[in-house]
Amino acid sequence: MFVKAIIATAGNFSQALPGYQRIEVMTFIAAKIPGLDMSGPRRRSANLSSTEDLQFHQSGESDVSLQMQMFHVLLAVAEKHMNMPFQSTLPSSLLDFLLKGLVQRPKEIRLLALKVFENLLDRHENSRKIESLMEKISEVESDIEYTIDRCTKQDSMFIKKHAQQMFFYLYQTAKVANNSLQHYRSISNVICLLALEFGEAEVIVEIAGFMFGLQVCLVGSCEKRRDRFKPRTEMRHPRGCIYDASYHM
Repeated sequence: MFVKAIIATAGNFSQALPGYQRIEVMTFIAAKIPGLDMSGPRRRSANLSSTEDLQFHQSGESDVSLQMQMFHVLLAVAEKHMNMPFQSTLPSSLLDFLLKGLVQRPKEIRLLALKVFENLLDRHENSRKIESLMEKISEVESDIEYTIDRCTKQDSMFIKKHAQQMFFYLYQTAKVANNSLQHYRSISNVICLLALEFGEAEVIVEIAGFMFGLQVCLVGSCEKRRDRFKPRTEMRHPRGCIYDASYHM
């Protein structure tokens, strides 16, 4: 009860702050979370076609408990966040932190990182509409109207700079074997929000590559189950890019 009260207080307190101060509060909290060093090395390449996998970070039990509590505080603040340019909403330090949260071993941490990321991307409250569509996926939902603004030059520059990095980390977390339905729903929400908020050709291309990579990964998993003793084979994109479908937790 005490922890829940602290989380609620943090959310209510942040609601009275200007948007840029909310981001400063989130960046400060993120820097204090143990086991998630925001100054750690970046991946050498952000290309989905690379066969390089990130190593999932592992923390002690006490660290995981504290990480979860602090991520809940981050989520409470993120839920109060208002419409701002993405360059201000997701400065490099906070974006790197959230992406690193997607490659943590505890699935609870990965889900919370996805939820925070989703809330910061959802500037026009489209997430609820996306979720309602997913719940009625078999029905025709032509009456759903999404709030879409034209992508500004600032946001266009932001997504061109970070798109490959974002989709690489989303791809890595989507491949983890112990993900729950909630993980995949949140990943789907994030992908849809990226398409709605930016709508740039580069984003659509990255989404297509992301979906193709997951499809190849699923095909590879099915093949391994059918024949566990065959040597690993590489599956190639028609253009020659190799996707590594061998990663499991």
